[in-house]
Amino acid sequence: MKSAILAICLTVLLHVSSSSQILPKMFWNSLQTNKMVYAIPSNYSQTPVIKNGDVEYDFAIKSKDKQLEIRYKIRPIIPLQQNSNNLSDAMLLTMALNISGGKMVEPQPFPPQSVKDEFKADKGFTAMVPTKSEFGKGYKMCMINVIHKDNIADAYTFYLFDNPQILMQVLGNSEVFHALKFK
Repeated sequence: MKSAILAICLTVLLHVSSSSQILPKMFWNSLQTNKMVYAIPSNYSQTPVIKNGDVEYDFAIKSKDKQLEIRYKIRPIIPLQQNSNNLSDAMLLTMALNISGGKMVEPQPFPPQSVKDEFKADKGFTAMVPTKSEFGKGYKMCMINVIHKDNIADAYTFYLFDNPQILMQVLGNSEVFHALKFK
């Protein structure tokens, strides 16, 4: 009986350990440090982070059956830095300018109650830009979302795509759209 219980415990432990190792260690640590959760959606697989001079990011996944890549960047809030809780929309705008080759956009806020309910965040913004940079190479468009948790972090999600209908499918899929959120 003891050996059966031990075997079950070891099996569960191995399963938990192997599932947490799916994510790169630095991204996993960033999630833990910034009180976030993330799960790779089904039908997506990890893809390498591509170094570029436009926008750094931490982790990326690619759809197995659609022309769509999703990239993630987590930026911790530095509590002693002045206005550090008010930079998420400005950072989104800067990233949008870099990705689009200088096209000005107006970040749109998420509805306050929706961002709290869906992402456990304090605020969020979105913007859509054409990709005219090394960051977006191979894709026509990029939708950038940022969710912000006061005194914790800003988390950016970049949806790279060609076909707007594919993006609409993704936005309607909670497993994909809410893959990254605060605890």
